[in-house]
Amino acid sequence: MNPARAAVGVLLRRVLAVLLITILLAAPAAILLELSSRQDSSSAAFSMGGAVLQTVASVAIALVLLAHLRPQPPTIRSIGRVIADATLRVIAAELIAGILVGLLMFLCVLLLFGIGAPPAILVLAVLAILVFTSPVLLVTPVVVVEQGDPWWSLNRAWALSKPRRWLVRLSLSGYGALWAGGSFLLSTSDTQMTAMAGVVMSVSGVVIGATLFAAFYIRLTADERAAAAAGAAAPPESAAAD
Repeated sequence: MNPARAAVGVLLRRVLAVLLITILLAAPAAILLELSSRQDSSSAAFSMGGAVLQTVASVAIALVLLAHLRPQPPTIRSIGRVIADATLRVIAAELIAGILVGLLMFLCVLLLFGIGAPPAILVLAVLAILVFTSPVLLVTPVVVVEQGDPWWSLNRAWALSKPRRWLVRLSLSGYGALWAGGSFLLSTSDTQMTAMAGVVMSVSGVVIGATLFAAFYIRLTADERAAAAAGAAAPPESAAAD
């Protein structure tokens, strides 16, 4: 088969798979989150269900884009188990990261508040912490491709981003800022069109975010392999000295 035609076929299959995940998982998750904004007794259940479904969608999209990097690509029979296992590990890793980042923010704000820092400095400190810790967002592709417990996956995501950490920080922070800013603007209005726009934005945020994280993982692991190959090909110091 023509390599170009084969590459196009793989690309089309991945696009169709992502589209299917968007319709079946990301869109219902966005609708549940939108329903959770209503002040009633079921809002908490809608919010939790929507958040979990969003994580499942992110994991499924990452699996579609990164399946070729796994030691054993999932089969039709095992794909459900793989997604469920990865989702649980991602949720556990995100909970650990959330607790650690929240504790860091609390200590930083407490310290600045104690010395009488103005509110603007407090806001900038919180934003700086979010930018600094943003590489942990790569935990989703790490969990999907590699095996390890949640704590190991967080450390792996942090270490993986080291060669391009500031590029990762700026890119992920920019994505987060655009998504948060759009969400805030939509939350200030309460019309039916705004609710629909919120659903669309939530769905696109999941798809773009999962794709961005997967793209960074592919690039960073390629850099890692290239560095390892260059190190293996380099002559020993003793031979170079001779």
